[in-house]
Amino acid sequence: MTLPAGVETAAGLLARTGAHTALPVCAPLAGVLPLGGLERGRVHGITGDAAASLVYALVAEATAQGAWCAFVDMPHAGLRAAHEHGVALQRVVCIDTDRSSSWGRVVGALVEGIDIVVVRDPVCTPAEARKVASRVKAQGAVLLTHGRPGAFAVDMHLSARTQSWCFGACATDRTVSITVEGRRVPGRRTATVLLPSVSGRAAAV
Repeated sequence: MTLPAGVETAAGLLARTGAHTALPVCAPLAGVLPLGGLERGRVHGITGDAAASLVYALVAEATAQGAWCAFVDMPHAGLRAAHEHGVALQRVVCIDTDRSSSWGRVVGALVEGIDIVVVRDPVCTPAEARKVASRVKAQGAVLLTHGRPGAFAVDMHLSARTQSWCFGACATDRTVSITVEGRRVPGRRTATVLLPSVSGRAAAV
């Protein structure tokens, strides 16, 4: 069907603008996200027993292509595991707020200069959460809440749950079921991926 001049389908609009409104993710995860990547200006919630691996897989491609990422209040972040998932550690900063009263100011400042900010179990008031989310939107940053979202109203919720492990002399790969839903998601999306695969990175099953 030929469209009149100046008229564009939703699919055409997404194909034309998607690259500018989302940060890239690896191919096995791109198909389950509405824009094929992490939508800028939004808050994404990550939960499940495989949440840490999903966080690393989500930020890997963006950091490899030049984006910066901050891990906030994640003293046990497995940086070696992050590297094996493909995260460019030279573009990662780790921040400890001590969960003090300055949490909102610190995270608000981070989203003004860093592309992706990952916060673990955020502890803040609803007013602080709204201010941070407003800054995320204004700056076109991406905020990932790892674990409980606290006072944040997430735009998209991603759950990563282990289905099975494959073992040789040691654990080699893990099959993970990913569910994506929320107000920014048309319907409910699911995918099954290896997270990690034998290579250490996410892979299609």
